[in-house]
Amino acid sequence: MAPSGVEFARTLVGESARATVVFTNASRAPRSVELDVQAPFSGPTSVEVGGGESASVELLFLPTAVGSFAQRATVTSEQQRLPLELEGVAAAAVDCPAGPAPCRATRATAEGTCIEVNAEDGLACSTPCVEAGACHQGRCLGQPRRCDDSDACTTDACAEATGCVHLEVACPTPMNPCEVATCDARAGCGVVEVADGTSCGENTCVTAKVCLSGVCGEVSSPEGSSCAPPSTCQAAGRCQQGRCAQPPPRPLTPRWSYQAAAGATLTFPGVGDRAGNVYWLESTGSTTQLVSVARDGVERFRRPVAGVPNPGSTYPVETSPLFLSSDTQLVLLMREPGGANTAQHRVEARSALDGALQWSRGRADLAMPLGLNPGVPLWMMSGGAVSSPPRLFLNLRINEGGAAWTSWIVALEPSTGAFVWKQASTYLAVTLADVDTIYTYEDLWRHELIALSAATGARRWSLDVTGSAAIPVVAFAGRLYTLYPSAIRDATTGAASATPPMTFWSPRNTLVADGRVIATDSNSLCWRWLTFFDPSAPAAAAPSWESPRVPTLNRGACLAQPLVTSRQSVLVATKEAPTLYELRYDGTTRFSCPLPIAPAGAAVLAQGRWVTSTTTGRVEAFDVPAQEVAAQGWVTAGGSLDRANRPVR
Repeated sequence: MAPSGVEFARTLVGESARATVVFTNASRAPRSVELDVQAPFSGPTSVEVGGGESASVELLFLPTAVGSFAQRATVTSEQQRLPLELEGVAAAAVDCPAGPAPCRATRATAEGTCIEVNAEDGLACSTPCVEAGACHQGRCLGQPRRCDDSDACTTDACAEATGCVHLEVACPTPMNPCEVATCDARAGCGVVEVADGTSCGENTCVTAKVCLSGVCGEVSSPEGSSCAPPSTCQAAGRCQQGRCAQPPPRPLTPRWSYQAAAGATLTFPGVGDRAGNVYWLESTGSTTQLVSVARDGVERFRRPVAGVPNPGSTYPVETSPLFLSSDTQLVLLMREPGGANTAQHRVEARSALDGALQWSRGRADLAMPLGLNPGVPLWMMSGGAVSSPPRLFLNLRINEGGAAWTSWIVALEPSTGAFVWKQASTYLAVTLADVDTIYTYEDLWRHELIALSAATGARRWSLDVTGSAAIPVVAFAGRLYTLYPSAIRDATTGAASATPPMTFWSPRNTLVADGRVIATDSNSLCWRWLTFFDPSAPAAAAPSWESPRVPTLNRGACLAQPLVTSRQSVLVATKEAPTLYELRYDGTTRFSCPLPIAPAGAAVLAQGRWVTSTTTGRVEAFDVPAQEVAAQGWVTAGGSLDRANRPVR
């Protein structure tokens, strides 16, 4: 008629566990079943079971104290009396902290741990960016907070961590060198003429280009006039008897230096934020420190992180293991120590304000949505972020033996790390993004260029590029730049609109800003020279200039990563005979300053300071007055200074 025993799940004091007992009536006549159940167990006192039918009864375990409980309850029907053994274990309740977000809560488990769960749907909530909201599936949905400050010189937005933010509009630099950008709170961006006599070009000490009534013209060079502007390491030149006399440059002196601890490996990916803060990683054995310093070198925080930085892409040139998804969130790609086939990879989000862990997702968290077989390592090749809608994206890969490769582009919700969507393929290589689209490249059995919706993961378009490669290197302003062969494509269709002569060796070597393309010829070990292109020029046109034609760079030296600046120039350093150069778009040198250190690669422009690392585990910061990163474009190897594989906008 009924089972002989029921064992309840481990239960916290003050909570309940449920179990179902099924009574079966084998006779044709209905029967009444009586139950005698005592605390801490509970159930109905009777149940009617029709002839030839079954009835389910729900029993409860309601402990009020810690301990193991057993009871022999009785079941009586007609003249038949049967025992029903009830067993349950009660554990002490755990005091769990508050949930990490308005619609996320923590719940104690019977094993004495706390787990994160969604708050009850419909619960009232608010966030810095949502007013009069209600919880739905762990998210606070409601009326967006109005952040409009009625100032045309600011871009108004809302950051989940801080609320309304008002970012200064980057007005475009006028093409006329005799005009400067201005901004009016009502009218927005505009231009005004510079003062008459302002230099607008080269002073050869025979003739000089100066501005007169907003027009750049040529006049005779006055004796003693400035013929070469001062830089951070060199005084201005002066015309003397028809020649420009300028003192030699002095070696730059660091404004601050930092040396990693002995035995530590310093990973400096060139990540910075708009406040001038810089971020890097230091690893010793299986432990890593996440470090951030302010522009002046003062340490903001230092947080321990398990594991070591994941080197990411199989392409050898700079895929950052650290990037900023927003002004307030850092994302790290980490791996536990071990060989290539045993190391466990994970992604974690941390506060950019203090380095505190927000969430972490590893193989175990992604096994179910990806359908991973047990024991198969999951590799996180690279990552990045898009802004509309806010998404993190990861390029993931597994190998189940031989040629059995599988890749995914996976999107996560930045504030919680929740899985949003996946797009599978065989072997996806370089992955990058623009505002609302993610671009990737299938690179094994077929060659395919793919554009995905950041919101849903749906394919917006794909192109079979078998016989070539078309590896994406830049996405910006409605254009997608690809290599092998080089092409500039319509970002909405993938159709090639131009084929500039960019035939270089690495997929991470192209910068775009101010309508110019600056490409770096490189291999897996070294960036060798810079080349400038005007993408509007005919396809057969030669480059406007190449840095080997610039005497100061004609050394065959390896280059550190270049940065595009707001002064329509490029900052780049040589690693041999270390020197920092600022090169104008026409290839001329604005300054060249000897460096006391050999830069290792990536660099940051932190509010007028150029910060880089060395091969000996040092970080050095040098003043470069009036220098800021360009306000729009693909201005670093990672797109922007946040290194999130997206452009500055």
